Amino acid sequence: MIDLNLFRLKVFPSAQRELWGELTPPEIFRQTISSLPSAEFRRGNVWHIGNLQQIDDDWGYFRFSKSARTKVEIYTDGKFVDAQFEAAPYTHVLVHYPLEIIAIAKKPKLSPNVLNIAKRLRRILEFSNKATELHAHFEISIINDPQSFIHLLNTAYSITRFSYEFDRKNLFDVDQDFFLPLEKAIAAVNGKKGIAVLKGDELRKEPLEAIARSAASSGNEVSATIKKARNSRKLCKKMKGNPAAIQVGDLSSPRDLKKAAAETLEKYEQVRRAPPK
Repeated sequence: MIDLNLFRLKVFPSAQRELWGELTPPEIFRQTISSLPSAEFRRGNVWHIGNLQQIDDDWGYFRFSKSARTKVEIYTDGKFVDAQFEAAPYTHVLVHYPLEIIAIAKKPKLSPNVLNIAKRLRRILEFSNKATELHAHFEISIINDPQSFIHLLNTAYSITRFSYEFDRKNLFDVDQDFFLPLEKAIAAVNGKKGIAVLKGDELRKEPLEAIARSAASSGNEVSATIKKARNSRKLCKKMKGNPAAIQVGDLSSPRDLKKAAAETLEKYEQVRRAPPK
């Protein structure tokens, strides 16, 4: 089985926004990946994007690899010799351009932590010729599965403090009431991130769930101070350490890729929206 973790890879303009012209962030995202950038972050180790395929109008697929010279001891003609080979272990990446979602397969040969692979991908895009030309910047964050955190909220006796991150306006898929005004504010001052804090004796749970889901789907952090019972002490709980993920059987055919893309989007929708009651 192939384990895919979901991330939000956001595209932002520099202060020179006019360089983008009529281009939208998803178009910049697509153009940068289509340029197949590569970069050497450590001598002898070169990271590449390759095998780019278009799944449909919204989805793409590519392989992300690190190539390096490696020595292999072999036996030939009665002698043991050292042979040099170019090794390039790779992992799978699915990308939804309009929503700026990527799903990265775990690959211990690249890194034991898939977040480190995601950070390498961000750096390649950030320092690519296309991003430099357009003065575009990329930020990446884990999309957490909010279910266990929401369960804590719904079963708490009371919630007295709730905080959530927000960043520059970029997505159309945000909660219009709780995020949009704050995103406009941080864009107006050319900021990057902000934190909103809500306090009260007993905060209402239903709106907090909506905020938590929107923050999770944007790759932002959330925390809450709760009491589990009337006389229990207050506890601070954070929504982290539970990345949204799916498992797929294969990614070798167009049919496999379409299925994996659909399952990735379904998982994202589970993060973003509460199930109907």
